[in-house]
Amino acid sequence: MSDEIKKVLNSEKLSYELYSRLERIERNKQLKKKLKELKELDLKHIKVWTEIYAELNIPMKENGNKIELFLFILLRRLFGSGLTLSVINSLENRKVSDLSKIFDVIPDKQREKVVNYLVEELYQERILKKESWESGVLSHIRDVVFGMNDGLVEVLAAVAGFTGAIHDNLLIAVAGTIVGLSGTISIK
Repeated sequence: MSDEIKKVLNSEKLSYELYSRLERIERNKQLKKKLKELKELDLKHIKVWTEIYAELNIPMKENGNKIELFLFILLRRLFGSGLTLSVINSLENRKVSDLSKIFDVIPDKQREKVVNYLVEELYQERILKKESWESGVLSHIRDVVFGMNDGLVEVLAAVAGFTGAIHDNLLIAVAGTIVGLSGTISIK
């Protein structure tokens, strides 16, 4: 049981840090307000699980979430808030699933706290789902596909031309890399 509780607490800490960072970089005022609300709910949830830790005498251990945070911020910068919130929503769904395993084995005294927590988690999922679709997940994916298609055609054409003119594989690879990088820079 303690492993499942540790997993949920770590997930709450990751969510809190993630909402805090996303709130700082978000320009849309409405979404920024929602992220702040989600961050405050997760801070409340961290306190609830810390109390449950203490009541059940489970030793607390800090888990770093730096890699996950970096990947989510990178996802946000590359694909926008819609897709990022959609991925976060799937993590929230998994958290609720993990809670169902805990609920059966947790002592009665802590169950009431977990029930209140579950209601708030479902509310968070609803907010995330709504915000992810309002942020236009599919339009970003379409842009990425067209951009990748354009970039691949450009690099493929250049490398095919270099292959006919240059007979050294290393020089062809360097030239193809330069074409790819220049195409990337020209888009920005």
